[in-house]
Amino acid sequence: MQPLIVLLVITAAVVLPRVAYYALWRAVDRPYWRYASTILFTVVAATFLVFVGTTAKTERDRRAFWIIATVAAISIPLGIARTSRQKTRRTGLADWGASHGFVCVSQQTTPADETLPDALLQLPLFLRAIWPSTHLILEQAGEHGKERTLIVDCEWRVKPVWYSTRTYPRYATIFAFHKPGLNLPAFELQPAGYRVNSREGPADCIEIDLPVQQPFSTHYRLRAPDVDRVAPLFRADVAAAMDRQPGWCVEAYDDWLTVYYFRRAESFWTLQSAGLRQLGSEDIDSYLSAAVHQFRTVMITYS
Repeated sequence: MQPLIVLLVITAAVVLPRVAYYALWRAVDRPYWRYASTILFTVVAATFLVFVGTTAKTERDRRAFWIIATVAAISIPLGIARTSRQKTRRTGLADWGASHGFVCVSQQTTPADETLPDALLQLPLFLRAIWPSTHLILEQAGEHGKERTLIVDCEWRVKPVWYSTRTYPRYATIFAFHKPGLNLPAFELQPAGYRVNSREGPADCIEIDLPVQQPFSTHYRLRAPDVDRVAPLFRADVAAAMDRQPGWCVEAYDDWLTVYYFRRAESFWTLQSAGLRQLGSEDIDSYLSAAVHQFRTVMITYS
């Protein structure tokens, strides 16, 4: 078999399923299509590779195609294992919520605009997100039913650069706090090193420099459309309190405040990459307490 034909076959087997996959998702815009289309076109691509491999004329070409098919066959069980771990983690999180006074609002993969309040979707996290969806939502009402706490296990996609045609998944467990009448100024606070994707959030947001708040200003990046309302929130004692618990991303809009955690890559030897944290039942308690502390700090300062 000619090398050019081999190259064309491999390119078609890799590119065509991805093109069809994104075309389906853009047309239907539902998360469950990702699983159906991935399985369908993986099977089609694998069948195509096996067919070409078995009909190859030389032993060298057959060996090359079987290597590719073997790599594809190994990747499928790995994907299934990861999905199973995620399902087990979310089931454990739902069981934890039931034993701690939370109500499970949703436990299905659903577009975020069908499960989350409209005001919550105005936060920069969701404005930047491509195809945001929720996998699990736990809700707890506060005293007298005035305050609400949501624990949202969600997923969205990002572009590495604005001109890229490919998107990559990003996952996080988000704590969302709601208090009627709070009327917080819109802002987003992110740890240094957390790189947001190229799709911008609110167009009028500007970066706020707090040179007097050291080392807070070197550890965090603060952005907001209204500097005069936001800057007084982060006075010296508040900045010091947040700096003692680094890694938290905080966003506010109107009566909502969200908190989620960014995990840094501690060292090369840990083999743990940097990224937003997904939580399980074994560590949700400590993170929830820290998130509530962040919320109370901002709320008391603003009120």
